[in-house]
Amino acid sequence: KALKFDAYDNDTRTYLYYCGLYTANPVNARFHAGKLVTKTQEAIHFKPFALISLLDFEYNYKSNKSGTRSNPTYLRGGVGTNLSPNLNLYQSMSTYSQIIGDYSVDMTNVEKYKVENYSVKQNEYYALMGWTASPHLVINAAYHYINAQIDSSTYTNYYKGNLGAVKLSYTFNRFDVGLSGSLLKNYNSYTKYSYYTNQIGLQAGVQLPGKAKIYLQSSLYSLTDSTNNRIIFSQSIGGLDYTDNNGLYVYNSIDPTTFRTAASSFWKVSPHLTLFGNYTYDIKNITDINTNYNQHSFSTGIIWNL
Repeated sequence: KALKFDAYDNDTRTYLYYCGLYTANPVNARFHAGKLVTKTQEAIHFKPFALISLLDFEYNYKSNKSGTRSNPTYLRGGVGTNLSPNLNLYQSMSTYSQIIGDYSVDMTNVEKYKVENYSVKQNEYYALMGWTASPHLVINAAYHYINAQIDSSTYTNYYKGNLGAVKLSYTFNRFDVGLSGSLLKNYNSYTKYSYYTNQIGLQAGVQLPGKAKIYLQSSLYSLTDSTNNRIIFSQSIGGLDYTDNNGLYVYNSIDPTTFRTAASSFWKVSPHLTLFGNYTYDIKNITDINTNYNQHSFSTGIIWNL
């Protein structure tokens, strides 16, 4: 209401800056800070441009009881850049490795299975551009490149994937809604075949009143490829800051997940440094022999806002 009365009022913009800052909405805070007079920007130490605005690192170790799957590891590092008050760029590189035993039937005895081990190494690059179009509307566009190398005793195969994703997020008071879509193209160097996966999602969330800042977030996705259509539902509950990954993680394991539950914890050590941890429990399926196994995943990392 104050902005409608005077859209250029510096005090109103200052209050809105602090509202965004203290409700875990930094893009909203930067939007309003960009409209402050220079003297106020200097007083709150606001920089419209920052080549390195944040750094983050993540390490993940998974443990399972499958006799044909090693315990995989995942390592990721990222850097953020503030290009302007309402435009930011985040880039990340990661690597994943695992030994997979593949079942094949011995035709001389169909009851007997042979297992051949494959070494899987996957390197990835990710870039996310975020534009705060208004105090309520944020538009994100992401690109994710995947390069997986699979080595066996007889051949080497490459899977190269290119993913493009777009998400529109609208926030009003305590509520937020989102619409997202992505297209993933995978290329198999062994078969010389490309296949596509389309994903469309709807997200809705609410932050409950009170000092605990409890939020609820629900997501519904439709996943379609050349042979199947799947529906994925995700529900999360938490307190304080909420982070949305916008296509940062691509779940392309050879073993599909049939059930997942997880918990994450964030510890703000200082105004600039945050430590985080995550535990995830998965039930995975080996489709060749229709056997399930349990997987426990442990992640830890840091987020450093410069």
